[in-house]
Amino acid sequence: MKRLNLLLLIVIFMGFTGCDFLSRTWPSITDRYPFRNYYVDGDGVLAVSRVLVMPFSNSTDWADASREVTAVFILELNKLNRFEVVIPGDSANTTLRERLAKGGVIDYGNARSICDTYGADAIIFGEIKHYEPYKPFVLGIKFSMISAQKNRPIWIVDEILDSSMRKVSNAAKHYYYKQIDSGVYRSGSEVMENSMKMYTQFVCSSMIATLNSPESGEK
Repeated sequence: MKRLNLLLLIVIFMGFTGCDFLSRTWPSITDRYPFRNYYVDGDGVLAVSRVLVMPFSNSTDWADASREVTAVFILELNKLNRFEVVIPGDSANTTLRERLAKGGVIDYGNARSICDTYGADAIIFGEIKHYEPYKPFVLGIKFSMISAQKNRPIWIVDEILDSSMRKVSNAAKHYYYKQIDSGVYRSGSEVMENSMKMYTQFVCSSMIATLNSPESGEK
């Protein structure tokens, strides 16, 4: 009898609080994705005010991946209001990429020279390693910020986020709730599962957020 009364009280409580209760508890049952493969030189990044962002190279079978992911990455980087972001012209992209990386190895001397040309303090050079625009979405990106002053990488992220993984799914829902739509808890993972662009936004935003994390993740 006591158990029945308790259940009735819970039902009545949920009836009065409804979505407000879910709205308050949703953020507490999700969290950010726990990145492991990243490195941040805090002092080095603090010295950067103007950064040149190269279009990411594409190691996937999807021809549009570079254009789409790079555009979202730049958008999310601009949201920090921390750097002045410089984008090279289309005609310069191939030449700059050849100068920056030969045989897959970054030439840090040329990175400094390129930064001088554009009046930048650092250059971001990245690669799209995995791109699956159908459910379950998968996006893998590796990028480095190379300091012209230190002549070495001061920020590196190398991670693959697979939406079929629980930690990734929870982090995506949390991101949508906090940044895009506080009503997302009603639809669960529908947004994540039906929009690669939104999923890319979540991944890029989460990777960029490592800039405010401890100096390095686990390797």
